[in-house]
Amino acid sequence: ESSDEESDDEEFQGFHSDEDVAPSSLRSALRSQRGRAPRGRGRKHKTTPIPPPRLADVAPTPPKTPARKRGEEGTERMVQA
Repeated sequence: ESSDEESDDEEFQGFHSDEDVAPSSLRSALRSQRGRAPRGRGRKHKTTPIPPPRLADVAPTPPKTPARKRGEEGTERMVQA
């Protein structure tokens, strides 16, 4: 038991070093969060709202006709060949 307690104390002491790690970890965390938050949100917000309307309005009408024509022509050509 004494050996286990000693090992636990050593482990706890290591974790207690959070006082030294806290400032650096917090600073790095804040820097990473600040850098990731605006970039991630900016990219997500910019990508999400813009593409759906364009894809929804533009994608359905034009690609269907050319896609079908291309698909039919491709199949016919493949069959003829």
